[in-house]
Amino acid sequence: MTMLLTVEAIEAGKIGLNDMITCSEKVSKMEGSKVFLSYGEKISVDELLKSVAVASGNDAAVALAEYMAGSEEAFTQLMNNRAAELGMNDTHFMNATGLDAEGHYTSANDIAIMSRELIKHDMIYKYTTI
Repeated sequence: MTMLLTVEAIEAGKIGLNDMITCSEKVSKMEGSKVFLSYGEKISVDELLKSVAVASGNDAAVALAEYMAGSEEAFTQLMNNRAAELGMNDTHFMNATGLDAEGHYTSANDIAIMSRELIKHDMIYKYTTI
């Protein structure tokens, strides 16, 4: 969902691929799969999308979330709103990364709904194909 919301924001002109994001302390301390972003590091939306798609970078996902919504928590609300719009009735997001958290759940059907929506955006293939 983080990639979907990012692609939709780019296509709506709200953010650009070349926008430079300054990584927060929270981003630099992310656990799990990451691309080892440093506090204060500047990185483009384009590079962050690559990091999410290729490395499943939790730090990159949170950097995008903070950039688009001001905080991961606010972004998570956007994720849940979009999931509801898509009819993803068996999904509730608790974070931008997909890391396990109490109250965070989805179903295979809902992932399929989200994936069908994502592939409607041609630009996603730049990040998801070899």
